[in-house]
Amino acid sequence: MDKEKVYKNESGQDVFRVNSSFNVSVEKEFLHAEYSLKTDKSEMTKTGYLVVFELKTGNKALPCFVGRWDQKEGLLDIDILSKDKKMVSNFRAGKNGYSGHHPERIAESPRLFQIEINIPECNIMKGNMTFNINHGHHPDLLKL
Repeated sequence: MDKEKVYKNESGQDVFRVNSSFNVSVEKEFLHAEYSLKTDKSEMTKTGYLVVFELKTGNKALPCFVGRWDQKEGLLDIDILSKDKKMVSNFRAGKNGYSGHHPERIAESPRLFQIEINIPECNIMKGNMTFNINHGHHPDLLKL
């Protein structure tokens, strides 16, 4: 998707979209020792992708993860970053020891998600996350 289409609905009308996340707060119960959690303020990319957090590891045997805002569903989605299509498919489906793609939203205000990410080899992260989002519009929408 390109940035011009991000701010349009199915009918082609201009709409407001979530364009940034900030004040990410994590109450960790567990974080695997080989992972680091990045929760910096994030802006929407030109393609409409909005990262809320990243889980990175230097261990090439373990996958990395990204938590992103799903504009359509208005929820947090977690993606596994791997070239292994079966691993990605299993994670998205929550099968064969993989879980965590769709964290449970346990409160609306504040926006609170219960995160639990697992792969067959180990548990990656467990905890609760809150964050703020900002709604914005296409830069040209309100030009005079």
